[in-house]
Amino acid sequence: MQNRYFHHLGSVVAFNPLQIAEGFAEGLQELTEAEKQALLNPPKTLQELAIEAMAQVNAEYTKRMGAIAEVYPLHERESWPVQLQEANLLLSYADVAPIPETVKTPWIDQCAHQRGMDRMELAARIVAKDEGYRTASGFLSGVRQWHEDCIDLLLTRGEEARDELQAYDHLQGWERTEEQLAT
Repeated sequence: MQNRYFHHLGSVVAFNPLQIAEGFAEGLQELTEAEKQALLNPPKTLQELAIEAMAQVNAEYTKRMGAIAEVYPLHERESWPVQLQEANLLLSYADVAPIPETVKTPWIDQCAHQRGMDRMELAARIVAKDEGYRTASGFLSGVRQWHEDCIDLLLTRGEEARDELQAYDHLQGWERTEEQLAT
């Protein structure tokens, strides 16, 4: 038993089939299908459209950042600040031989030993990987924030931007070549 909708004194009323059979809707004009759809499925507010668009952008950002980080186990990622601190400390003594005994780099010392490599080489690799990660992270964060700015701008334009917000392309801007990442 589906309700039918009618105009009544500037409002809309709904009657079920039994009420209609009993004459409640007599003399009332039934809503058109378009009016009924607008009533049952009101358009989203601009703010709701912006929130949905930004949620799609954030999901794309999370996916792409996750793809970069997921190749490293969590515990190793948690050690990145220590690795970088020790690597920068060691590399600051690159022109000093021998490195003073007071310069302690236990993480790098153990990792380099286990890998059978020189600790200065490991320190240089850590700094290079950190730079690559920060470059990619900065790029992706910049694209995410650019989307945020675009969506905010659309919001300031109001109703005239409704169609653009509804069709917002959250995938634009993410793809860059290695050459573009370097600049």
